[in-house]
Amino acid sequence: MRIVKNTKYVLVCFFVLISEMIFGRYLEIGGIVPMLSFCLCLATAMVEDEPKYIIFQAIALGALLDAFSGRGFGTYTITFFLASSASYMIRDSFFSSKALLLICDVFVMTLFSSFVFWLFNVWNVGSGFFWMLRSIALPQAGYNIIVSLIFY
Repeated sequence: MRIVKNTKYVLVCFFVLISEMIFGRYLEIGGIVPMLSFCLCLATAMVEDEPKYIIFQAIALGALLDAFSGRGFGTYTITFFLASSASYMIRDSFFSSKALLLICDVFVMTLFSSFVFWLFNVWNVGSGFFWMLRSIALPQAGYNIIVSLIFY
């Protein structure tokens, strides 16, 4: 049974990563692209009971996105790991409905990941934090909520 579960996780991760790399620009709305891998990590953190799957998936997808994006290795890996771990730890604490928690969680964690990405990669370029929040992070959070509900 464990081999079947491991195989399913690897295939789903591979499919989502390939979809994000190939078709990501076709999902663009108003210049905002959803983070499919991030949404998958957060949705997995809501439904999976074994933390090793959540941690492995977050680190693997983050590292692969770091390697493929070329924007500085470690940003996606750290962000995916921290967001998935936090989501797993708080999933039974606030709401009885996991769908409602997923909506709130994806919104907050998308803002967190945008802040981390801005902090590590963009702040020294001169783009302001509030500009990034208004024009990138908030629209992307809304888009990620829709994608996460589909994954959930």
